[in-house]
Amino acid sequence: MRNRVPSQLPQLTGDCSIQPPGARIRAGNARRVGGRRISGTQSAGSPSDAGKIRAWANEHGYEVSERGRIPKEIREAYAAAH
Repeated sequence: MRNRVPSQLPQLTGDCSIQPPGARIRAGNARRVGGRRISGTQSAGSPSDAGKIRAWANEHGYEVSERGRIPKEIREAYAAAH
């Protein structure tokens, strides 16, 4: 069975010529559609803050690794204490 094209197709508008990728996008008008979020994310803080938070957490009985992400609960406790 063969697919039939309806006799009344909507008329195409605009230029149908082939353009290189990005030719119609003006600087500043492109919209992000994937990847990591940039705005609205929390700042991780500076590495020196991480060192201070780790030292404070160890002094106050929290278990925190020497490397990697510091849990939110520990960051909140540090912020409340300072």
